[in-house]
Parts: sequence; structure tokens; C-alpha cells
Amino acid sequence: MFEKLIEVVTNTGGYTPKQLKRFLLNITIVFVVVAILFFIVLYLAIKLFGLTVHEGKWSIGEKIQQETPVVVSSTTGWQDSGIYVKKEGVKFSFRASGRICTALEHLLNLTKIIKPYVATQLTPEEKNLWGDQRVFLKYPTPPIFADDKPFSRNFIGPDGEEAESDLFFHCKLDNRFKAGALLGIIIPGEVRDQDDPLKVLWSNPNLEVFNVTDYGEGNPYTSKTVGRLAFVVNEVVLSPFSEDPKARKAYEILQRLNSTDERHKLRTELIPLVYYSDNIGSFRVIVKESDQ
Repeated sequence: MFEKLIEVVTNTGGYTPKQLKRFLLNITIVFVVVAILFFIVLYLAIKLFGLTVHEGKWSIGEKIQQETPVVVSSTTGWQDSGIYVKKEGVKFSFRASGRICTALEHLLNLTKIIKPYVATQLTPEEKNLWGDQRVFLKYPTPPIFADDKPFSRNFIGPDGEEAESDLFFHCKLDNRFKAGALLGIIIPGEVRDQDDPLKVLWSNPNLEVFNVTDYGEGNPYTSKTVGRLAFVVNEVVLSPFSEDPKARKAYEILQRLNSTDERHKLRTELIPLVYYSDNIGSFRVIVKESDQ
């Protein structure tokens, strides 16, 4: 077929077969040389000038940055972000938002008193704002502000709050940080959100737990190991792996609820996260990753 193509071109272009072969060879050599030079220039641009391509855009001297949104539930343990850190020295900055409450009972206590409190505080003239006065028959008396029905614990942001359990004082997952604070870690291997979060740390004693809100734009967190980036809310953890003897003793006592009584049963594997059960809400974290 190639010989036939040469014959057609020579008949129409005035080339002899020998001249045409030489011409095609020269074209091929030029193409190969240009391709080699292109890749050499591209390699030098990447190595010397920091040429990058991100989301279809070419840039020189800029860091490769990737943003990943992650939702962190307040009701469970360490949660895999889906981001795998392949090497040490990768920099991460975080932008966290959202709100959670670590004491749902407080919110319920509050919402139960709002209607009767408002209804009984209105003057007769103010009640005229409501067209149907029969609604006030439902709330004839003010609510009782009982000592055992507090509502001082409201929604908080990822910075957490200055709060401690009265019985389990300093029994949080990490007592260096505030209650409800958003924490991060890089864990080698798989991580399950149902696992005892303290057992995960005990199994990997060299891991570093960090406060996510400490590492925003301009102050990135630098990875010190490889593994999966995970997040969790700082909450009371009753675990045999806790450093606090109160938490360990509570775990032993609660094991007794793992009984044959199906109406009052607490499986042993669920004890460490039992204080996460009355949490509500979630945080949203934008993780910005840079390899430089």
C-alpha cells in the first residue's frame, strides 16, 4: 500500500520515487526531533519553573491545590474523609463550618418551655398579634424551670465549647481540646466509624491528633505520616483504653447491661460511643491539599 501511495504522489507531484522516499524520511526525522524537544522543554518547565496543570488550566510557579468537601457526623467515631495521604510533608488547610449539639436533652428541654413561656409573658394587647385567642388555652400556666431540666448546652461550631461532664470529668477523647471540637488525624490502614476511637489511637501510639480549626489558610497542617485523613468530634469516650480510671471503671459497670434482658440491653461494643448517641448535627470541612 505504501508503494502504491508513492506511485500516486510521484505521478502527481513530479517527485521521483527516490526523492519522495528521502522527503518522507526527512519529515519523519523532523517530527521525531520536534517531539523529543517538546518533551525536554516540558520536563524542564515542570522541574525548574513549577509548571502545573490543574482542572484544565496551565500555570507556572503555583502550588497544586485540591479542595475536597467532607461531612463529619457528630454521632460516631473516626470517619474516613476519603483522602489518602501518600507521603510525608503534604500540607493541608481546613475551612470548617456547621453546628452540632452534644446534649440533645438540653435542646428538648428548651423547646418544651418556649411556647408556654412566650404565651404567659404576653400582655392582653400583645396577644392580639394572634388572631385566634383559643391558642392560649393550651398554655395557661408558665413552665417550671426545674434544676434537672437545664438547657444551657446549645448548638456550637467546630471550635467546641468549655464544657465538661459532671460525672465523667476529663474523660473526653482528647482532653487537650474543647468538648465538641472537630479533631483530625492521619491513620495508616482502614478506619471504621463504629470502632472505639481510643482503641484506634492505642493501636497506633505514634499518631498525632490535631485540632482542625488551628490549621486554616496561611497556617497549614503538615503530614508527618502516610495514611487516611479522618475526622471526629471530641466527646466523652468510656473505654478500657482511656487514660482516665473513671472512664475505664464506667466501661466495666456498663458491661453489665449486656444482659439477657432485651428491653435493657447495651452491647459491649457500643459502650465507647454511647455519649455520641445524644449528639445532633454535623460539620462540613473543606480540605485544601497542597503537595508543596
